[in-house]
Amino acid sequence: QEETVNLAVKQALKEHIQQINQEDTLLNRKEAASFLKISLVTLSKYTKKGRITSKTIGGRVLYKKSDLIHSLNNSRLDDKS
Repeated sequence: QEETVNLAVKQALKEHIQQINQEDTLLNRKEAASFLKISLVTLSKYTKKGRITSKTIGGRVLYKKSDLIHSLNNSRLDDKS
């Protein structure tokens, strides 16, 4: 029974680590817009207004997936101001 619990804990930890790694993925503009189901123009507007944070690496604008999820969860995208 202890072995079963250990296996269950190991599996849960493995799944949690995979989820964290997926959330920290960097997405380019096209991937971010697709993930959010918005246009590239809307993505640019939200970025300029500070509703979504981006990072510039090597001249490329990238978005951290966890930041996009955070923005969605806080409903900042729906705010019209």
